[in-house]
Amino acid sequence: MSDLAVTEETAPTRTIAPAPPLRTALTLLTALIASVGLTGWIDATQSISFTGYLRAQTSSVVAEHSAVLQKQLVETGSIIEASQPIATLNNDQRPERLARQQREIARLRMELARCKSQAAVDLAWRSKEIDDEILQTRLKSALLLKEQFAQQVRELAWQDFIKQYDAIADGSSDDVAVKSLIYSSGLPDETRIRAMLQHDDAQNAAEAHSAQLKLCEQRLTELSTLKAHLPSEIERAVGVEVVTAQIARAVEDLSRLETESKTIELMATGWGTVGVFRKQVGDHVSKGDVVVEVLDEDRRHLELQIPTRHIAEFAAGTEVVLLFPGGVKRHGRVHSVPPQTIHSPRKVAGESNVESLVTLRVDPIEKLWPSMPIGSAIEVKFAD
Repeated sequence: MSDLAVTEETAPTRTIAPAPPLRTALTLLTALIASVGLTGWIDATQSISFTGYLRAQTSSVVAEHSAVLQKQLVETGSIIEASQPIATLNNDQRPERLARQQREIARLRMELARCKSQAAVDLAWRSKEIDDEILQTRLKSALLLKEQFAQQVRELAWQDFIKQYDAIADGSSDDVAVKSLIYSSGLPDETRIRAMLQHDDAQNAAEAHSAQLKLCEQRLTELSTLKAHLPSEIERAVGVEVVTAQIARAVEDLSRLETESKTIELMATGWGTVGVFRKQVGDHVSKGDVVVEVLDEDRRHLELQIPTRHIAEFAAGTEVVLLFPGGVKRHGRVHSVPPQTIHSPRKVAGESNVESLVTLRVDPIEKLWPSMPIGSAIEVKFAD
């Protein structure tokens, strides 16, 4: 026991030295800066805001003809229904349009006369060519028929010669004098062979002429059909049918112009609220000009343009806070992110390039948005 106690008393004791004051100060300072930076970043993120503009689904009422706005039948901000008259136009271009349409019809009729004259010339020329070919084909057919007949006669003659030769060679005659004459003549077998060759040649020639006659008849049929359809084909080729159809449409347009009233009413295309008139009484409007837009205030949304460096913070479905004038607070949700950007004339601080912006659509959620004029500026912040 005494030895153990002596050993424990003489063992060295380990002590932890305190950290240097400089290291401790640096550690505390680093933690303080990090916390302050994090807090500042969070506050900056929560306090950053953008400006959006109130938009609504719109439908445009356009002028169908060139005219002068004579009267506005509704006031801006009034509620209208579909097919309700919005404004009246004075159709001052009607006389000029009538005269222009009449001139167009006269021009088309002159064009039709020219096309028909051209068709008549082409028809006479083509008909002469077809008639010449028909004549040549008929002459050839007659010559072939003559040659066919000659070959058929030749064939019959050689056929008769062969029959007579065979009868004499067989001695089938009862006349003794004739028999003795035949046997004494000593006719060779080559004579019958030549006769058969001549018979076959005549038969082949007659068949060839018959085939050529059929081809001539087919060609005559084709030429007759072509000549019958030639007038309509030539008229179509020179454009008679096209010009005739154009004249018919022009006459229909002229009839419609003649029945048009001098005063034209513009009708609403759907239900909504009348926006600002683009044209005022007395202004001239051209065909296709927008006279007024009808707003569907039940389908409002916010149009928000943000720099592309913030695009990651505005993914589709992100909830944002909307601060309307008067301190009214509402919430919205990013509907979608478009696949392309637009360019703004503004420049980012410290950079020389033009800033790229993305236009987002923010739809309402929960409570209805307060009634505000379309186009009003609304402050947008990140949701807490």
